[in-house]
Amino acid sequence: MARRPKLVLRKAERGIDLPATDRADTSQLHHLSDFLAWGTITIGHIDRAGPVAIAAEGKHVYVMLRRFPSENLDQTMIRLDQALGRVFTELVYIDEVNPISESTVTY
Repeated sequence: MARRPKLVLRKAERGIDLPATDRADTSQLHHLSDFLAWGTITIGHIDRAGPVAIAAEGKHVYVMLRRFPSENLDQTMIRLDQALGRVFTELVYIDEVNPISESTVTY
């Protein structure tokens, strides 16, 4: 079985906007569905960060989102799907959990 080529990430982004509606349609989470064929999604609580959603493959973390206080789980999943879409198309990673440092930004 051929292995999937590794993604080469070029820059870090700071976040994904909330969906416009309160009630989200989660039936169209195609990027999330594709990612789950080879990666792992973790939703939970991290000390000092609060509720988060993380998409990773082994030690490679592609998306780390904080869940906003006014955000429901459907909205978090849609933002996660959108962030994975950006990972696939723009080769960026999204990190809303860790503070920005000069070593993570590529110029």
